[in-house]
Amino acid sequence: MSTARIRVLEATFAAVLVMATLSIVYAQTPAGPMPPLVPCETAPAGAPCSQVATSAADLVGVWQQFMWNPRLATNGGMGYIRYLADGTYHLADTVEHTAGPYTNFPYGKVTFAGDEMTIIVDSETPLAECGRPSLYRVHVLKAGDTPVALWYQVIDDTCTGRVADLSQPLLWVAD
Repeated sequence: MSTARIRVLEATFAAVLVMATLSIVYAQTPAGPMPPLVPCETAPAGAPCSQVATSAADLVGVWQQFMWNPRLATNGGMGYIRYLADGTYHLADTVEHTAGPYTNFPYGKVTFAGDEMTIIVDSETPLAECGRPSLYRVHVLKAGDTPVALWYQVIDDTCTGRVADLSQPLLWVAD
């Protein structure tokens, strides 16, 4: 057997071993909603805490997020989303452009049923799987009463790009 073939077999075996190990680890991860690290209701005044969003009012503000879709021209892959109290949202490449629907960027509405948020896209989307409603649980991370970040826990979403973008916390930028 040639040295090149042996190296290919060794690399294949190593990849299979890594995948098997990750599968075992993933299978041991608890399913279902994860409790907040420190609920805001019981946290000492001014302490870092987490609150599960139950209304659009919990999300109001501008948040910085990753946007890796090449069709969304952003500076360095970073974009912004503005949530309004009525549940509407606008994505854009700058904070200023989130004031209303912005050319070629998604916008829509979020609704809540308890602690589950449905994202509805009202704008045209180039990907069919991103046009159907998606379901998330959103944790608002705070320092006292000041919002710091949003952490999205996917419940049901077929849009792989949105799932990837929302897999990282969004950082609070402005009211």
